[in-house]
Amino acid sequence: MIAYSGSNYVYDPAEDLWITKTAMPNEAFNYASAVVDQTIFVFSGFTSNLTQIYNTETDIWSLGSAVPSVVAGGATGITTGIMAPIRIYVFGYPVPVSVGAPLFYTQVYNPENDSWIDGANMPTKRVGFGVAVVNDTLYTIGGHTYDTIGFLEPSNINEHYTPIGYIPEFPSWAILPLFLTVTLIGILVIKRVMRTRTSAS
Repeated sequence: MIAYSGSNYVYDPAEDLWITKTAMPNEAFNYASAVVDQTIFVFSGFTSNLTQIYNTETDIWSLGSAVPSVVAGGATGITTGIMAPIRIYVFGYPVPVSVGAPLFYTQVYNPENDSWIDGANMPTKRVGFGVAVVNDTLYTIGGHTYDTIGFLEPSNINEHYTPIGYIPEFPSWAILPLFLTVTLIGILVIKRVMRTRTSAS
């Protein structure tokens, strides 16, 4: 659990105790975070556009490529590499830090080469929502909608996002017909070859 102060505590469920680890170099508030393998990524927040990376095995922090748009009230979803490439999708309300700064509601981080691209915006702009990933499809659920003066309304909206490079799963119901078709074609080919050889002899 990483707190606003930058403190970094790790809970050991086997021993039921907390361990103090190396503090986060830069304080973060209202940030989004994600875990890939043994690495924790802390993205942005109201205070900065930093990407802070924590290696849980070495207890060492490092900085990654900065988030293009400062994100507040956001959340992340991670694709697995099975049906879509491994990416961290950062959804949230972009905070303009300067005139002309880009405003991306969906930002896609590649942990393999530390790079960012922007994705399609959520149809409904929201804050404080949850993200779930099922078969590499991402769902943004609930939260609050807002208007230009910051008025918030509770939302029960559930919108799904198809990630970049997504390859649909081959439906299991199609496997048996496909197998039977291939088998039948194989039998017909073998019979034709046998007839050809019989005629030739």
